[in-house]
Amino acid sequence: MAGLKQFKFIPGNLMEWGRWMRDQVIEPELGNPDTDGDYLKSTTAGVRSWGSFDDLNFGPTRIYLPTATTALIADINNSINSGGNKQEGQVIFNTTTNKPVYAAGSLAADVWVDATGSTAHTPS
Repeated sequence: MAGLKQFKFIPGNLMEWGRWMRDQVIEPELGNPDTDGDYLKSTTAGVRSWGSFDDLNFGPTRIYLPTATTALIADINNSINSGGNKQEGQVIFNTTTNKPVYAAGSLAADVWVDATGSTAHTPS
């Protein structure tokens, strides 16, 4: 690790080891991580600096769900239900009811349930 002082002694106990580690300065030109930032970042050119989580734009996360109408979800022959595409727990947003439904199983005939666990659609 660049910047660490060389071992000049072997610590005799954990207290000495702790003091030695506390006194090490890693890349002092970067400043103090306790006051200058939350994480160490670097550019593609290798320039390193401390960054603040406040500077990151985490914003709202968008999740895009597959959509289908009630007629398609209830059709056992539709690709939503057949061809190995259906997985237990899979979510589809029903554009007819404007609600998500969840596959209760992976078989084509397995029902789709709503958020309360009640059957919403039975493919046939």
